[in-house]
Amino acid sequence: MTTADAMTLKNLAGARVGVVGAGRTGLAVIDALDDLGARVHLLDARPGAADAVTAPLERVTIGDGEVQADALDETRPDLLVVSPGVPATGPVLTRARASGREVWSEIELAWRLQQARRPDVPWIVVTGTDGKTTTVGMLAAVLSAAGLNAPAVGNIGSPTITAVLEDRADVMAVELSSFQLHTTGTLSPLAAACLNLAPDHLDWHGGLEAYAADKARVYARTRRAAVYNTADAATRRMVEQADVVAGCLAVGFTLAVPGLGQVGVVEDLLVDRALHAGRRSAGLPLASLVDLAHLAPGGETERLPAHVTADALAAAALLLENPDAETSEIAALLPGPDLPTGGVLYDTHKFHDIIETGQGAVRLRATYKVEHHGKREVLVLDSLPYLPKLNKGRVMTLLSEAVAEKDRFPDITDIVDESNNMDVRIVVKLKPGASAEAVFGQLLSIRGALDVSVGYNMNVLQNGRPVQAGIRTALTAFNQFREEVILRVGAFRRKKHLDRVHIIDGFLTILHQDHFDEAIRLIRTAKGTQAAADALKARFGLDDAQVSSILAMRLSSLNALEVQELTDERTNLVEVKIAYLNRLLDERPFSISAY
Repeated sequence: MTTADAMTLKNLAGARVGVVGAGRTGLAVIDALDDLGARVHLLDARPGAADAVTAPLERVTIGDGEVQADALDETRPDLLVVSPGVPATGPVLTRARASGREVWSEIELAWRLQQARRPDVPWIVVTGTDGKTTTVGMLAAVLSAAGLNAPAVGNIGSPTITAVLEDRADVMAVELSSFQLHTTGTLSPLAAACLNLAPDHLDWHGGLEAYAADKARVYARTRRAAVYNTADAATRRMVEQADVVAGCLAVGFTLAVPGLGQVGVVEDLLVDRALHAGRRSAGLPLASLVDLAHLAPGGETERLPAHVTADALAAAALLLENPDAETSEIAALLPGPDLPTGGVLYDTHKFHDIIETGQGAVRLRATYKVEHHGKREVLVLDSLPYLPKLNKGRVMTLLSEAVAEKDRFPDITDIVDESNNMDVRIVVKLKPGASAEAVFGQLLSIRGALDVSVGYNMNVLQNGRPVQAGIRTALTAFNQFREEVILRVGAFRRKKHLDRVHIIDGFLTILHQDHFDEAIRLIRTAKGTQAAADALKARFGLDDAQVSSILAMRLSSLNALEVQELTDERTNLVEVKIAYLNRLLDERPFSISAY
């Protein structure tokens, strides 16, 4: 190859690729490139950097940025893959830009590999000056609790490309720095968030503006949700200006009571007013601050740092469902009820029937594992079925009372609760030779302890009346509601924007260089406000609304800059906002933009 203009994974075989940096990420990149058949030229500042490389290398260059840039100018690779530490203003990237050489980050290579191998695995990405690691950790934990393989990768954990090559993930929780985003160009995440923006790494980027621009790249091509911090105007501007996929939602997070389109805090609850069907009239509780207490000093909720709450809200906002799923797809995504104490759904087919019909009951059963203490088996209960009045303390009481009946459970010697705030661990000690599995079967006979029935009755409002409904009917009702809301809100916004354009037209008529002096004279010589209004209407063809706004403004204080701002505002309203709403109302694509 002679150019990297059309570089793809397919033409990497035999291509010359420069890899800058042989740290943990660089080593993973080299292994991936070797699998793809590329010829790798390693560049690093550290003597002996190549010693850790196990894949074959075509060339190695050791030296500072200038030495590396000179070597790249000499070898002219088809592609350059840079580690996050390579500065945007340094000689390597500066000369690469000047020569038109294509540059990828490890994230860019990983994303392209993901799309080639498993495009069904979504990425949820997070950046920001502070809080990235906390948020991604929460995100991965929630996804994992839902039964998904969700590694935390990127600027945390394993290199992203390693997780892609291992091909075990159901979804990726990705922490991205501004360094990584700088050379990432095709990433299209399911959801993305920039938590905040403060001056950082300015020397690396070449200034605050360049730093902010790289952070804003996290929203490019986002498909479902662009999450921003309502307390950080910079992140909101990023979302407003982002080139997202049609239909992408803008979701703000706030530590205050959330408005429409936001997630926030009401008393001690984390509340959603952005994503659920009834968001216009009420919030949906997502979690309690108590759920975050383990992250507070001493485990005390009242000492919980504000940024932890904000990070939790951002993580919650990033977790979106697929509104277009068929019943079979929904069943596949819902292997069982998502209940706080765990347990396993024993009769899965009944749960699928509930999804279909909206009514029924399922059985939930505790789960266990068998440990060996010497020659004895030990039964360890590691999750419990859920009922509102069935907590771990109640289960322990029921078990202890039952086990006291030695004739009924002769193989049990003791029951000990070794649970902590995070995990259930109830240890059932057994006599030598006793089978843990057999004892678990016996314990299931204790009424209402380890095996319980949970009833379901799903209802939706149709024409103001509750109706039993399966998931498809519920989704259809929601879509109808969503259509109605979008049309009403769209019509309201369009009228509001048109009214504002009308007012601006009145201002611009008066502020025209040929009219301004005359307008001022008419106002000053008029005998009262009404007379001034009548004079302006008669002379310039204005209406009451326009004249009222003109008379309320200090025209004498206006300057050329303010006139230009009015002109720019009108252009934005007509060509962007009103044009969008016209399309929304006329063509009805029913996608909600970041605007």
